[in-house]
Amino acid sequence: VLIPSLIFTASIYKCLPGPLESLREGAVRQLRIAADDRAHPFRTPVVATLCSRFGVRSRIAVLRRVDTGPLVLWMHSDIRSGKIRGLLSEPCMSWCFYDHAASVQLRAETRVTVPHQDVLADGWWSGLHDGQKRLYASAPAPGAPVPDPGGIAQVEDGFDHFAVLRCTVRSMEWLYVGEGGQRRAAFAMEDGGRSRWL
Repeated sequence: VLIPSLIFTASIYKCLPGPLESLREGAVRQLRIAADDRAHPFRTPVVATLCSRFGVRSRIAVLRRVDTGPLVLWMHSDIRSGKIRGLLSEPCMSWCFYDHAASVQLRAETRVTVPHQDVLADGWWSGLHDGQKRLYASAPAPGAPVPDPGGIAQVEDGFDHFAVLRCTVRSMEWLYVGEGGQRRAAFAMEDGGRSRWL
């Protein structure tokens, strides 16, 4: 359902340069909608982490939940994945959301913790359906060579491989790239940080 996003963008753009707080609240609202709406364009952002071998690595992720106060973005991962190794040494992740129909990009810079094999991870695991749990039951680690992609060995319980990424947002940058020229705003999310037009 793209209509809420379009209404959000059109109403904000119409009042530019309007209250930055309204723009920030609208961006957060879209993130919360996306976490519950598989059709929302913010549902599957690109996330990037640092890697000692390649510098920066990016991939598509699924936004699973959004909490506010502080603003936290949640996603799932396999604890054996390369991004987890990178996060253990440099616990930061950049999220990039894009709504093509609304011509809006939203970037979020986050600080990451990785709950694994604890009460929090167990709570998330219990909420997954069987098909989701099977994604973590692969015996080879993600990216490991396999002789036959159709015959990958499975473990009985994938919980040991399951991790949750808790990404606390430190700053966001909103960019409108539609007709009438670009508009850009930055929002500092920590310690009463201020918002400003760029």
